[in-house]
Amino acid sequence: MTELAVGVVGAGWMATDYHVPAFTSHPRTRVVAFAERDLDRRAAVEAELSLPGYGDAASMLAAHDLDVVSICTPPSTHEEIFLQAVDAGCHVLCEKPLALSAASARRMADAA
Repeated sequence: MTELAVGVVGAGWMATDYHVPAFTSHPRTRVVAFAERDLDRRAAVEAELSLPGYGDAASMLAAHDLDVVSICTPPSTHEEIFLQAVDAGCHVLCEKPLALSAASARRMADAA
């Protein structure tokens, strides 16, 4: 059985209370890293979860061979992160709303 490597972008409550536990409890997924721009929050979550943290999604994607990226950031950041993850060959789970405009959502769908 193949285990999928997961990276989580964002380290707020949605990520730490829902996404990370869900992926951690599934037998075929393993959270290997996360990205969080707030240095204090990143340090706290690194210590709490014993996972490497990165200042942005691009750094996390460059450091790990990920299968899945889970986006738990403010909606205004979704498109950029989504496109980076797709470009890296990852499957993407994105919190809602997916995008702030139909044009943005179309660009994301076309990239996927």
